[in-house]
Amino acid sequence: MIAAIGSPVRMDCQFYGVPTPAISWAKDSYALWSTARVHVQNGTVLISEAVADDAGLYQCWAESDAGIEYAVIRLAVKTFVTALPIVPDAGL
Repeated sequence: MIAAIGSPVRMDCQFYGVPTPAISWAKDSYALWSTARVHVQNGTVLISEAVADDAGLYQCWAESDAGIEYAVIRLAVKTFVTALPIVPDAGL
């Protein structure tokens, strides 16, 4: 997944099972918790404005009595340059 610096990011991790699994998140192998800019809720991580430090490997896993399953999302955060149209000078 690629995000532009300053853009919002949404990562979803959906697992289904009986009993309903508990879903947890980590970034680069460290537990991921909600902050003012990053909101972690069950199977979703929302980043309000991506910064370069948000880049990395996000792991989510679902755990229940039935077992454990996991998924990994690689997030790259890049600066994108947009070309502006050239407007001819009216005085020429």
